[in-house]
Amino acid sequence: MSKTPSLEQFLTNTNQEIENNQIFHYFISSNQEDRKQFDQSKNPQQSLCGAHVSPQSLSFQCFDCAPDPHHMYCGNCFQLELHQNHRAFFKKEASGCCDCGDPSAISNKDSFCKLHKEQQIDITNEIQKVKPNIREAILNFLKESFQIYFQKCEQAMNLQSKVLNPFLIQCYHISHIINYMQVQKQLNNHQNIKNTYQAILAANHIQNIIIDFLYWLCQDRTSLALLIAGFLKSNYRDGVTYFEQVIYYQELKNMLDFDHDNKFEKLLYVLNIDEKFRLFTQDIFLTRQNDLWKIYEIQTFDGAVIVEEYIQSFENFIQNGVFCTKEKNQLQLFENYFKKMNTCKEKYQAFSVKAVNFFQMHTQFVSEEFQDIQFTSPKIKQLLDMNTKLLNILNTCYLGNIDSYFLMLEFFSLKFQYNYFIKSFNNTLTMLFKNYETSELQIEEIAQLNPNQFFLTALFQSYSQIKGFSRSDLLYQPLISETQIQLNLLYIEQRQVFIMKQCLTKYLASPQITTIAKQNFINILFYWTYEVIKTNKNNKEQYNYLSALYHNNLNQKNIEKDQMKIILRLNYFIYRSGSLIDKFFIILLTYLFQQKGFKSSSQFKMFLRTILKQNEQDLQFNLFNIFERCVHNFISLLYTPLNEMVSKSYFAIGKEQLESYDMAYIKFYFILYKNEALDQMITIIQSRKYFSDFTQSQYFIQIIARIIGCDKSFSCVCQALYNQNNLPKDLSFNIFQILSNLFILNHYQEYSEIKSTFEQASFSVSNLELYILNFCELDVNINKLKLKSHQQILEYFQIQSQNYIDSTSNHTYFNPLLFLNDQSIASQIGEHLSTLKKQDYFIKFGNFIEQLQEFDQLKGINLEFMEFFAQDSNVNLIISEINPSYNSSTEIKLIERLASIRAYLKIDNQQICESLSKLQMSKLQDQQNIQLIVNKFANSKNIIEVESEILQIKSLQNVKMNKIKAKFKQKIESFQQNDIVLIDDQKNQDQQCDTCALCRLDLDESQNCCIPILIQANPYLKHFQIYPPDLRNQIMKDQLNLLKVSIISCKHKFHDKCLIASYSYSQKQKVLPLWFQLQCPVCKSTSENKLPINKNKSNEQFDELNNWLLLQCQNLGIKNYLNEKYGESIEHKLKEIYLSLLVDLLIQLFMDPLEFIRQDKNFVFLNILDCLFQICKKITINLFDFQNEQTILLVIINLILELLILNNHQQKSLNDFLLDNQDQIKLKILQFDLTLQIKNQLMKCFALNIQQEQSLIIQFNQYIDQFNKNNLINIVKQQITENLRFKFKSFYDHYFNQPCQFCKGFSNAPKSSDQFICLLCCQKVCDVECKKLFSKSGNMNVHAQLNHQGNTIFISLKTGQLALLSSPLTCFGYKNLYQNKFGQLIKITNIETQWEEYYINNKVLTDIAEIIISNSLKQVIKNQELNYNQLDLRGFY
Repeated sequence: MSKTPSLEQFLTNTNQEIENNQIFHYFISSNQEDRKQFDQSKNPQQSLCGAHVSPQSLSFQCFDCAPDPHHMYCGNCFQLELHQNHRAFFKKEASGCCDCGDPSAISNKDSFCKLHKEQQIDITNEIQKVKPNIREAILNFLKESFQIYFQKCEQAMNLQSKVLNPFLIQCYHISHIINYMQVQKQLNNHQNIKNTYQAILAANHIQNIIIDFLYWLCQDRTSLALLIAGFLKSNYRDGVTYFEQVIYYQELKNMLDFDHDNKFEKLLYVLNIDEKFRLFTQDIFLTRQNDLWKIYEIQTFDGAVIVEEYIQSFENFIQNGVFCTKEKNQLQLFENYFKKMNTCKEKYQAFSVKAVNFFQMHTQFVSEEFQDIQFTSPKIKQLLDMNTKLLNILNTCYLGNIDSYFLMLEFFSLKFQYNYFIKSFNNTLTMLFKNYETSELQIEEIAQLNPNQFFLTALFQSYSQIKGFSRSDLLYQPLISETQIQLNLLYIEQRQVFIMKQCLTKYLASPQITTIAKQNFINILFYWTYEVIKTNKNNKEQYNYLSALYHNNLNQKNIEKDQMKIILRLNYFIYRSGSLIDKFFIILLTYLFQQKGFKSSSQFKMFLRTILKQNEQDLQFNLFNIFERCVHNFISLLYTPLNEMVSKSYFAIGKEQLESYDMAYIKFYFILYKNEALDQMITIIQSRKYFSDFTQSQYFIQIIARIIGCDKSFSCVCQALYNQNNLPKDLSFNIFQILSNLFILNHYQEYSEIKSTFEQASFSVSNLELYILNFCELDVNINKLKLKSHQQILEYFQIQSQNYIDSTSNHTYFNPLLFLNDQSIASQIGEHLSTLKKQDYFIKFGNFIEQLQEFDQLKGINLEFMEFFAQDSNVNLIISEINPSYNSSTEIKLIERLASIRAYLKIDNQQICESLSKLQMSKLQDQQNIQLIVNKFANSKNIIEVESEILQIKSLQNVKMNKIKAKFKQKIESFQQNDIVLIDDQKNQDQQCDTCALCRLDLDESQNCCIPILIQANPYLKHFQIYPPDLRNQIMKDQLNLLKVSIISCKHKFHDKCLIASYSYSQKQKVLPLWFQLQCPVCKSTSENKLPINKNKSNEQFDELNNWLLLQCQNLGIKNYLNEKYGESIEHKLKEIYLSLLVDLLIQLFMDPLEFIRQDKNFVFLNILDCLFQICKKITINLFDFQNEQTILLVIINLILELLILNNHQQKSLNDFLLDNQDQIKLKILQFDLTLQIKNQLMKCFALNIQQEQSLIIQFNQYIDQFNKNNLINIVKQQITENLRFKFKSFYDHYFNQPCQFCKGFSNAPKSSDQFICLLCCQKVCDVECKKLFSKSGNMNVHAQLNHQGNTIFISLKTGQLALLSSPLTCFGYKNLYQNKFGQLIKITNIETQWEEYYINNKVLTDIAEIIISNSLKQVIKNQELNYNQLDLRGFY
């Protein structure tokens, strides 16, 4: 019997792999009976699943059962019958742990599977189920093992503290893994890292053993899970629990764990069966912030980047398997690093932030109970303090890796994704203010609030603690580039602002909150953001210091490159100080401004004084501080010289355009203080120096142009806070301004195109889908949006059209100043206007003032604001800022805008025009634009009246143009009523080959001409089954046994000599296979002889063909039959053969008329009929006796015989005979209800002149065909709608629970991501092969081949997209059958998607019905411009 090792020896032995069975045997119980009971103690039921789901594994979500968009059911726990008619779906790309049984993640407890149904657990009784000796042994093992683990951790942390840069330990670990022994040795020689590294490895080794064993014990064992959860909550020492101590030492695990091991996270999921343990962990996560976040202070120096690069390279190596750094010789770089470390005198402390691996785990708890803990507990202050601490680090140059801070942002974001916080906020505020929900709070009540009592005001307070720079701070090279720092910090600010707006949006949209409560909520936040800004002394100190720094450093003529970097970096970080709280204040200020609808600036100012409880002087002082920061933010980031990406991040695409916040506030400040604001802004700009191509005057112009151009900044700031019904008219007008410009480029646009252009031009897309239908409507024919009529838009703004007679047409509005952030869009619109022959003036400057005037926007504060800038002094100031040697396009547009305003206000522009005339611009384009302005405004007294008259004249012209368009449209519609078949026939006639296909010379009667033909036996017998039995019997009886031969031909015509020469050459060159002798030289179709096609055939041609047919009788198997029936009568035998060939051609016509037309077989029919007439002149012809002569085929046969009998008496040529008897033939053909195509072809077969009847036939048959086609289409559409359901929700509910035809469930194949329903049979299949089908084709092809002869249409269950399949061709993503009012595809994985708003698109449904009726799947697929290679990746074929 082996000796039991001591626990410490056992845990510290790294040379032997330890199994959980060994631990149980050595330290829990070696008794076999105990082990047997342990193995049998698995619970049939568990409270939580917690099963790990790896990427590409099957998992499910149900948004009706869980409010958490990150929840997950594993494949074993998801039960279809529990999710009938739910928004449930499967996915493959997610990974995590199954939440079945967890009510905090899945609110609908009825959706838990049988194993994880929530049950009431008596913890005490449940723990008592564990045998006392086992329970005691487990607890003793845990106490001793954790004691050993904690001791090893303490030793490792003591050693680690002596390493100047702890990330060198990571470098040592990396070198050990990739076997880079030289670097490893060098690190150890300089820092003696080996002992520290081995101590950390030993501690982590012990933790892995303990965690693995605990997970093994708890899995499927409720009693043991509760026992261990209770142990972890118990006291270790000095009031610290075991769980807290484990978290404290997670730093060591985090140091070397590049794989982000989730063992501890999986254990916590199992232990969460204990509700009290879950609440306990939430409390710990709030109070132990210093353990969750590790902030490393690193002694470093300029250029010490090798450590960061080495670690980053290894993280890339884990992802893609390639270890690569910027420098190949890492050994030399580390040597230089240590030399400089020992010799460098200017060292400083830098920081790097890392979160523990399982930090994100606790963000998944979003139940109401946990939200209350997060938002109402006093301990939340510790989280806010940590947030401030992290931001303070980010606000310095001493910065390393900051990626982990993004987890903090996600923490806040996740909390506001759910509506639980609304109830928590409301309860807190109701407790603080008795009348919060019923009456408007007085400012005195709001001022008495302790901001730390409410989460949001406490959050604002924490942001005010962010430190800026002080005089003692030194600026050194950071561990990462300045550009990367700026981009990171801009992203963080954008994310912070987005999170706050997310919170405000959900609260204001909640129907449970009263209107008064919402107003009080905004007032409380507005007051306290202002209070935080007012009391934040840090901002004032920063700006005082900035002025001194500029004075001391930038007055020198020669500025070194390093100094430029220092100043620019300092510029940026001062921008960072206090900026976040400013943004929150601007959001609230903009919202209140829009809500109140102030009529004058004085009223607005009085409101601010009242609600902020400020006198005039203090209010202006504090508002000026924000104004100064906003101006500084804009001009310091406008085209920064360090990196263009920084400017783009500030100005352009992003969820939050930060530039808009600064511009919105600058506009507010100008509204309030006008002349003072103008003077102050000029002073601010002149006191700063910026390193870019922009001059100080150009910064000034850019700001003025933006605040005058439109209210775009207001939309970007607060558009997200409104819904479709309460969007203020000013913001609605701003959206209309943008749309009216964009629709100049294209009258029909998809919603995705509009949204993309909005983002590209830095316009807000928040809730855009809610607002856009106020001004646009969907054109169902092309499935795109178009701008509503001018009258409809006027009605939306509740304006009566007075200026325009033609109020039904859409008017063109263009505002170039809308696109200052992306002038390429304005250029595109201008180019398009040029193609529309618009005036040069309109293309350059648009008609902004006309649009404002018509939509009643020139009033109140807006008019007051315009009047201020239109003053002589301000316009002259802008003119004086124009530099003739620079590009001055923005300045010129701004001056034109102000001149238009002055004209509207009836202010004389004469002096302005004189000043402009004196300018001599270096650019010809600028000079021309100035001249356009001078020409228009030189005499502006009557400009408004003149323009009004012009507009009325244009309106009358539009009326006249509309009448002309209406007449043109009628002509087009009349033209489109012409017979399609007639057009096709005309094309065929035009394209008919009247030249030899080989020599290309004309075919004429002087030469023998022919068509290659092939006579076969019985090739069309497969079609006989579709004919009625009585018809088959009539045809197959002895006297009419005609269906034994068939003729095959092509449409190519030749001279006899050319065709014979081609046959001879082919035989001579031996290019033909042995199994046939001849073929058409052009299309290579098989042939055996030639059919003469001359109108006046020679006797030699007739004889040659007749002799060949008689010789072929043996091969065709009809020689004996003809001999028995006709004896030696050659004429009767040939009559039988020719008549059989004519019947075969008729069958070909009825079976496939399109092919008949394409191959010109009416021409073949006519020539064979000519041969038949020739042979029958010498014999007696009798009519066939049919029992039923109503069948068209039998009638045509007897018609031919009647013509033969008649011609025996007349003895005319075929052409003359048919011409004389055309009326009789027409009556026979027209008496049957045939398609227009077949009727026309039958008439052509008999060379009839159909021009007289053509129009009547076309008109009547078109009506009948269209009526029948429409009825058939409606039947098919109705059937598809009934099978699929009209709304996507009903469609999905019906088919989600149906099994796949092959696997009877959901595919586990890694590539499978969807399922499809066949429109023809309504069976469901997985998108890739989900079962061994012993076929190279995928599921969809196999289904089509088994059930639909390879042709069918599928619809995606997840998206409603259509897939056309004509095996082996597949067209995936043909069209969207289910769409919303924007024509968009549904995204079921987005929890915000309203499934009920997606329904069948009637136009797409009609297209599909037409494809099914016409059986044109293959043609449609071939016409699609798709890359078929990508379809194979999905396994379609």
